[in-house]
Amino acid sequence: MSPFPGSTPYKARLVVLLDHFAITDDPRAVRRVAHPLAEVLLLVVCATLAGCDDYDHIAVQGEVHLDVLRRHLPNDHGTPGGRWLTILMNRINPALLSAAGHPRGADRALHPVLGAGVHPSRRSPCRRAAFWD
Repeated sequence: MSPFPGSTPYKARLVVLLDHFAITDDPRAVRRVAHPLAEVLLLVVCATLAGCDDYDHIAVQGEVHLDVLRRHLPNDHGTPGGRWLTILMNRINPALLSAAGHPRGADRALHPVLGAGVHPSRRSPCRRAAFWD
């Protein structure tokens, strides 16, 4: 049961998000893709919600919590590194976030899902580690 009356239950929201990631076009050559776009987007969203401030921290948290990510998508090749995440995420059209339900996604530059104007805190790489439980 959701703690907020009238809100969609967590599992249903996750299914909708994963369905959206599955139909998102990935323009990369299929034979050269080690990390499918849906897996990368799931990693970035989960790690950002857990409080990760940059792609290096996202990559570390992905490795630490690979078992959690594999509950939803295969992640056959593990998780990508921070540099690779930075390159890929900077190539994604911001309208992708808007289509996923982010109300201002189309007009935001990409910081890991948070958007423009975000000044990451350097206090801790992932402040809400309990998110992964």
